[in-house]
Amino acid sequence: MKNEKKELYVKIVPEKNEIVCSGLSFDDFICYLPEPIENLINIAIDTCVEVSETNYKKGFPLFEGKAAIKKIAEQESYCFGNFCFVDYCSSEQVDQLTAQEISELLYLGHMFEPLHSPFFPQLQNRFAYLSHDDSWYWKLYAQNIDDFLYILCGRLAKCIELPLPDNTQMIHEQLLYKAREGILIDLNEAVCKNNGIDVRLYTIGEYANMDKILNYLSQIKKEANKTNWIHFRGKEWSIS
Repeated sequence: MKNEKKELYVKIVPEKNEIVCSGLSFDDFICYLPEPIENLINIAIDTCVEVSETNYKKGFPLFEGKAAIKKIAEQESYCFGNFCFVDYCSSEQVDQLTAQEISELLYLGHMFEPLHSPFFPQLQNRFAYLSHDDSWYWKLYAQNIDDFLYILCGRLAKCIELPLPDNTQMIHEQLLYKAREGILIDLNEAVCKNNGIDVRLYTIGEYANMDKILNYLSQIKKEANKTNWIHFRGKEWSIS
């Protein structure tokens, strides 16, 4: 049984297509992504991810097909160390990578930021997923930020054991608005109220050190710029 964190931190920078978070894992990413990805190119040189179906092109390990990706998601990804990938459509695209594109992929996997862009026209990637001790810290570049919000809502629904909301667009807009400023959701604080569940949402700003959030959790909550509530009422969610 995987040990899932109940403290979720999310900071979204829409103009950079960038999300920084803690508490979500590769398993969440695969499970709640509305349109699944089928192929991954591993761009971290110091990771220990390996499955029997691993292929290699241009020196990169490739995980091809839903079965291979599922095997990775079933593993304890926290033990991978640095786990960084971009998705792609076909192996022929990887064969056609230029020396410059290879250099930029390696830079992305090493520095956790793009040299120019996290999106490569040759690969047609939707994501660049960059994690250290997966679920502890990861940065996601997403062509469509809404994909991440589906993942976040999926994880929240699982933890509170309620269905996903019918008012998806509204709750996505509310979460995006709040997450621009950096939010903390502590699911340990979930309370039953008015035939539903309420969870506090703290606006705490930008953090790159996830250890600091956990080590000073009580203090950070007290000093939050703002505190809101997420109200879960069956398939109707709201923030107030």
